[in-house]
Amino acid sequence: MFTLKITNTKTQDYRLVDSTLDPLQYPYYYPVQQDEIVQYTDTWRCYGRTGGGQPPCPNPKANTAAAAAPSAPAANPSQNQGPAPAVNPVNP
Repeated sequence: MFTLKITNTKTQDYRLVDSTLDPLQYPYYYPVQQDEIVQYTDTWRCYGRTGGGQPPCPNPKANTAAAAAPSAPAANPSQNQGPAPAVNPVNP
């Protein structure tokens, strides 16, 4: 599994997507705008049977991070989540 960060290079807005596809495969199956780049920010392995229409396993690190993080007020989901980190882009 991958957590993919899809960033608009003009506005720096981004969205996070959990997918079984890596950053190179994802644009072949899902629409990605010409000015967007796809990078992975996290990866983990699912054990046991993962096919047959079953939902993918959740990120085990998310439970650990949620337990360790102090509670904060909910952010407005319509706000920009922040600029993308400076990482070498992957765009086929």
